[in-house]
Amino acid sequence: KPPPPPPPSFMHLTPKLPHSAASFTMSSLCQICIVLFFSVLVSVVSSQAATEPTTPIPISASSFSFARGAMSSDIVVDMWIDLGCSDCMNDWPTLEEVYAGYQNKVKFVYRLLPLPYHQFAFLLAKSAACVAVHSADADDVFDFFNTVYDPPNQALIYNSVTADMSYNSVMEDIVSKFVTNSSSITAEDYVKFMAEDYDLESNTRYGFKNAAIRGIYATPTFTVNGVTVQSGLDSFEDWQEMLDSLTNEL
Repeated sequence: KPPPPPPPSFMHLTPKLPHSAASFTMSSLCQICIVLFFSVLVSVVSSQAATEPTTPIPISASSFSFARGAMSSDIVVDMWIDLGCSDCMNDWPTLEEVYAGYQNKVKFVYRLLPLPYHQFAFLLAKSAACVAVHSADADDVFDFFNTVYDPPNQALIYNSVTADMSYNSVMEDIVSKFVTNSSSITAEDYVKFMAEDYDLESNTRYGFKNAAIRGIYATPTFTVNGVTVQSGLDSFEDWQEMLDSLTNEL
């Protein structure tokens, strides 16, 4: 007797798509999912950008520096200095002589570049900003420069001397004396301003960024009307020769 026939199968009733059509359907579905994902992502990012405050470009040709002399002069000398730099200390008497001789003819702009390998250079730069902003006379900042560059004072902030000292110790025990000796700021107010006035911190950082974006990497560096003078300004006579050639044309 022959075996009974197999039960009826309905598989033959399931429609089969051609291979190319099935592939096309899966590919299209993936593409749609990807498009939807990135659409949502762009929407979220755009929404955040619309609600978050924008940050101003922290670079300015005139801000975050200290200027004196003939403010409307066509001759502008930029001096990039580091208050923790012994080379700047050695040049400072000459730079003061140059200012005294040409303050009525030249605009002098002092830009602080606290080099990272001078351990407390940034603290000194921020303290200079504090003097310029909070002292009764903004020009007291130049007295602060004179105080910091006095060799016995400069020796107090050498890396070797401050290696085991904390930031607050150097600020309160050493730099606060520089500030009180050169400005109207009390030691108590100085510590308070340094802790609470964030503009001092941000402007000091911007001054560093200003130097970086201009390619200034060493101190002292001098630019005259935007042109970097690579060398040859070692004495007052060198400065005199250069500045006389420029001011005589005015």
